[in-house]
Amino acid sequence: HGAAILAVSTVIVKAIGALFKIPLNNLLDGVGMAYFSSAYTIFNTLYALSVAGLPVAVSRLVSQNVVLGRYRDIKKILKISRWLFICTGTLGFLVMLWAARPFSVLVKNPGAFLAIAVMSPAVMFCCMTAAYRGYYQGLSNMYPTAASQGVEAVAKLLFGTSLAWLTIRRLEEEYAASGTILGMAVTDSAQAGVMVSQYAAAAAIGGIVVSTLFGTLYCWGRYLLGGDGISHRQIEGSPAPKSSRSIVREMAAVALPVCLGAVVLNVTSLIDMVSIMSCLEKAVERDGGLVWRMYAPYLHEDLRMQDLPAYLYGCYSGISVTMFNLVPALTSTIGVSALPAVTAAWVSRQGEKIRRNIESVLRVTAIVAFPAGIGLSVMAKPAAALVFSRSPLEAAVGGQLLQLLGLAAVLVALSTPINSVLQAIGRITTPVKLMLLGAVVKLAVNYCLIQVPGVNIQAAPAGTLACYGVIVALSLWKLADAAQIQLDWGSVFGKPLAAAVLCGVTARTSYGLLLDSLPGALATLGAIGLAAIVYAISLLLLGGICRQDVLMLPKGEKIAKLLEKHRLLG
Repeated sequence: HGAAILAVSTVIVKAIGALFKIPLNNLLDGVGMAYFSSAYTIFNTLYALSVAGLPVAVSRLVSQNVVLGRYRDIKKILKISRWLFICTGTLGFLVMLWAARPFSVLVKNPGAFLAIAVMSPAVMFCCMTAAYRGYYQGLSNMYPTAASQGVEAVAKLLFGTSLAWLTIRRLEEEYAASGTILGMAVTDSAQAGVMVSQYAAAAAIGGIVVSTLFGTLYCWGRYLLGGDGISHRQIEGSPAPKSSRSIVREMAAVALPVCLGAVVLNVTSLIDMVSIMSCLEKAVERDGGLVWRMYAPYLHEDLRMQDLPAYLYGCYSGISVTMFNLVPALTSTIGVSALPAVTAAWVSRQGEKIRRNIESVLRVTAIVAFPAGIGLSVMAKPAAALVFSRSPLEAAVGGQLLQLLGLAAVLVALSTPINSVLQAIGRITTPVKLMLLGAVVKLAVNYCLIQVPGVNIQAAPAGTLACYGVIVALSLWKLADAAQIQLDWGSVFGKPLAAAVLCGVTARTSYGLLLDSLPGALATLGAIGLAAIVYAISLLLLGGICRQDVLMLPKGEKIAKLLEKHRLLG
């Protein structure tokens, strides 16, 4: 049920996010998106370092104490976590503000300095919000998390897009009138374009900061006005709480390994960006003409050779990665919502319930991830052209990279819920070790291949695919071993995969047929619609959905009875 709530919320939030990202890509072009992505990358790393493990720790400890009836401890956990989050968030904000310039120089993208500096307060606001989200998730109440995400998404759309548009309009008017940008002399239109992109990216980031503040205010107000559902009778009937020191130790025991895992994952993205930019520069130095010719039809007329690495990275991060992230975003909610349930089953030592919960988490993840990733791969170019129709040149480059990145999205989507389950059964450090190993694989691929002129940015998706292939394979092996259960691999992965392959074949075939009689956008939408219908029918006929999965949904009992009547449940 919690997974369904967060999944619906995520679909809505991602739809709103697309309404933000699509016009933003059109406004900023490839170079501007490189500035924007640089700010986001360091933000994610510092956010992970500041807070990533704490929501998991809060959720896990709260769910444990609910099972044990220790409601005084639950209240104390919230109080302690708020102070911890405020302290770590403030420290993260100060570090990001101080590191803005040296980081932008480190990644060979000095124009990103302003966007990084503007982004820094968001670390503090997100940390404050995370305290309440982790608390409510531990109580198996996903509504506050879903609602706060929606508030942030709407605020980001309104403020981010409008601030970027107003900044671009103001600066272009100034340049047209006086040949300056904010009073500074500009040599030519190419330099003016780069400067406008720099300030517009910072303005868009400013809108995101405002949205994180709105999310914090919502969670704070929700707790003050709506409470948490714990009654006075439950408080009075619970034993005396543990000492603050004991609770902090328990939180640290869970939070630190999870935090390290999140940092490893985000540092991988950080180093990935550094390696991509530096390796692209080496590729251009070795044979810039070859790299230029590979993308010549998709380059702007006023683009300079020195800006080619930033442009390619902007296409990759702004187009390919934006669409790629839609798939893991959907399945991450399954892991978040499953953590309290799996933790409760593990604490009470209910072996059969543990197996059912784990199988259901993995099967639902596969049902979502397989068709989305495979469909994204086979429809990469037309999908990118449809979504980013106002940036056709960048979309053409991004669509090429998305073909391989779509397959990687399946593995990334699987990894997050698997890690959540490992954390729920007490294997806190396992995801850290495996992600570190995956990071090494990814960086090795990047450094070996991206600086080859004939390969360049095309190697970045290959690194992601290799990285998460290693992580998922080893994570599943560790999970089965640690939980001491025998998973039904055919039911969990086999049936969704077979249906997803049929979905992909349908999408690609029908697109080619529809393109003969319909415009590109309509052909793309028609192919996606037909593929979705084929997938749903195939999954039901193969018995790929089990009763346990359906019962998690709102009105699940009625839906399950209907499907059982027609013998469509596995």
